[in-house]
Amino acid sequence: MPESGFKKELLWIVGVKRIIETMIKHQPVMYMISALLFGFFVMIEDARADTESDIRIGLEALNDGQYETAFRLFNNVLENPEHPLNDEEKSLYLTYRGASYILLNQLEKALADLGEAIQFNPREARAHYRYGQALMDLEKSGEAILHFDRALELKPDYLEALLDRAVAYKRVGDTVRELEDLKAALAIDRKNFPAHLNLGMYYLKLKNYEAAIKNLDLCIQYRPNVSFVYVLRGAIYEIQGQTEKA
Repeated sequence: MPESGFKKELLWIVGVKRIIETMIKHQPVMYMISALLFGFFVMIEDARADTESDIRIGLEALNDGQYETAFRLFNNVLENPEHPLNDEEKSLYLTYRGASYILLNQLEKALADLGEAIQFNPREARAHYRYGQALMDLEKSGEAILHFDRALELKPDYLEALLDRAVAYKRVGDTVRELEDLKAALAIDRKNFPAHLNLGMYYLKLKNYEAAIKNLDLCIQYRPNVSFVYVLRGAIYEIQGQTEKA
């Protein structure tokens, strides 16, 4: 080994030896620092686990109709000082809380949360979709369409946004685009009950009874326990004079 290489290796060994001696000499301090660091990381992991648990339970509560519970859990996440959130997390959790506000019929608060969510992450499709939902509930269908448009630009297969935009188009009288969205929804999910139901209503309005019944038949096939679909189909049969089917 060249002399320069030997010297470098020797210096490295001496350096390591000194580090070990220092650690042994200050062993209690090192243990204390290690314990503090371990406790800090455990605290972070615990906070993260609590956040994930609150979000999971909150989403389950939202689906189960427990909107107050969902709101409280999402609020806990957003207000938790032990787990600071990055912009994408803030956007997502504000979107969840905004959805809770919509279902609690606190629409102005929903718009505030969802607007802030969009500011934190303009590419959060769910925030744009929920913003459009809140506007629909405020009878602002034209504005809602703009947000559904943005949600679908970000996520072209966003089924819920397609269905709600179809309803918005219906409200503003744009039946051509309403039909396009309903067909696009069925291209994503051919067994989608709301899409077939809305298509049935669409064709009924046009007095295209055969097409209306065809879509209502599919509604019954996919969800046989929804009684009003039978009533609606029976009414169409009566209009056609097919009382034996009604």
